Amino acid sequence: MLRAQSRPAEPPPAFEVSLQSDQATVDVNESIRLLVKITNRTGGEVLAVGSLDGSDIGWRWPVVRLTVRDSSGQIVPDKPVARCGNMNPLKSDDFVRLKPGQAFGPFAQANGSFGAESAIDRSLWLPGKYELTFTYDTRLEAPSKSQRVHGDGTPTAELLAMVERVPKGEFKSNVLTIEVKARPEPAPKH
Repeated sequence: MLRAQSRPAEPPPAFEVSLQSDQATVDVNESIRLLVKITNRTGGEVLAVGSLDGSDIGWRWPVVRLTVRDSSGQIVPDKPVARCGNMNPLKSDDFVRLKPGQAFGPFAQANGSFGAESAIDRSLWLPGKYELTFTYDTRLEAPSKSQRVHGDGTPTAELLAMVERVPKGEFKSNVLTIEVKARPEPAPKH
């Protein structure tokens, strides 16, 4: 007789990411107003970090990105962003304390968050339906230019300890569907 072996249930993700818009339909070239909310789903207080200088283009921890797929499931490429290459140093003010169930917006912090325009501005689409997901990636991988944590600063012991208190993982939002419609042609003038 075979016996089924059970595995322990995986713990729920530390962060829940929500992507919302008050617009279900927009015209071509109209900016889409998006709201990103990251909620602490652990049983204790944690630290989180908003989008920092370089986070939105993958140069910096935490990495934040909006993935847009067209109606055929293909990823719509990001528009190019001009950058100087410098990144502001990580500061203790960049961290947000979250109690269980408490949320924050990674672009709405008064702590100097960066990147809302390049991470969530998608106003140059062709007509069609698009699926959007937002990713908040706090994993620390092998040091490289794409995973720099401290920007152009030198980390202190306090900052290193704060980084360790941020739950690590790749946290994805719900899928948000937006329809982009062609603008009607203006009536000819007589």
